[in-house]
Amino acid sequence: MKTKHFFVCVLLLFVGQGFSQVGIGTKSPHVSAALDISSNSKGLLIPRMTIAERDAISNPAEGLEIFSTTDQTKYFWNGVTWQETFSENYNANYQIYKFGSPGGTGTQLTAINMTPSSEFFNSSDATYAKKSGANSIKILEDGIYSVELTGFILRGGSNPNPVTGRYILRKNSVEIATCYESLGQVYTVNNGTHIGATFPMFKFFAGDILTVWAQNVDGNADGMNLVFQDTTLSLTKIIFNEINN
Repeated sequence: MKTKHFFVCVLLLFVGQGFSQVGIGTKSPHVSAALDISSNSKGLLIPRMTIAERDAISNPAEGLEIFSTTDQTKYFWNGVTWQETFSENYNANYQIYKFGSPGGTGTQLTAINMTPSSEFFNSSDATYAKKSGANSIKILEDGIYSVELTGFILRGGSNPNPVTGRYILRKNSVEIATCYESLGQVYTVNNGTHIGATFPMFKFFAGDILTVWAQNVDGNADGMNLVFQDTTLSLTKIIFNEINN
């Protein structure tokens, strides 16, 4: 009976210690850690979800972490907003591509061809992507990329209705980003405006094909044709020097 009582006391003591400090893969968790995981062959896998699923979390605790499958980025809740966990200390290698000037009155998507004068306009490192067709760029290296689209939308007609144009970025024929610009309700022929947007943190793999398209969103009425001029795509591969936990 005494032996049984002693065993129960030891078991309760062990459980109490286990709840205050837990070690996985180690019998001696560090005194500063509530949970100490030790392994030289496996990692820690945190919850994975889309940005929409992340944003649907009700009343997140400060410090809550998730991995976004939408943009392959780790986020934590800082008490006010979701913040990326990486440091902004990074190197950026970029390539800039120049495109032509398509136009039209319809709502059909129009592929924008690159200017044939050179493969890229300016570059600090041209090893991770290259021109692969009249309007396509082929990714040569896996990595995290930022894409910037800029241009000028020229209105070729004087229909008084508002008109909107947009750029579309496609990866392997699937739309992944878009930016809009409206010329508003104007009567002036050749009225135009600049358009541009930056799309940060895309995960691209070697072999992915990027294309840029244009569309006259409201182009089913006469006089609303648009011309997309001075179209430029800046492709930046981001190399992070450190990761903050």
